[in-house]
Amino acid sequence: MAEDQARKGGPQDIDPAGEFQNFWRGYFEQTAIQSQMILETMVGGKSSAELRARWLEALGQSFDTFMRTPAFLELLRSSLQRMIELKRLRNPSDAGVGGLMSHGQAPRPG
Repeated sequence: MAEDQARKGGPQDIDPAGEFQNFWRGYFEQTAIQSQMILETMVGGKSSAELRARWLEALGQSFDTFMRTPAFLELLRSSLQRMIELKRLRNPSDAGVGGLMSHGQAPRPG
């Protein structure tokens, strides 16, 4: 065991930061190579504008589907109710004017 350490340079020559950097450098190099291979097979000769259009279409469909779920609609309804209630609590005099303050029309003193 002491001979192994002597051949490797001993424990004082171990560089944990260097090993850490080498590990992640190798990882990211491999990831870049694999990503490039995947992109080359996915593109199939399509322009970036076509890919962007397909991505935006898929994103739009995903958002549309999500925003129509009952859970999202209930969350939106309750959020709007809370905002209205907070506004009423902040300006209790606005509640009696029938919403004129929200349209920029201040009531005229009688």
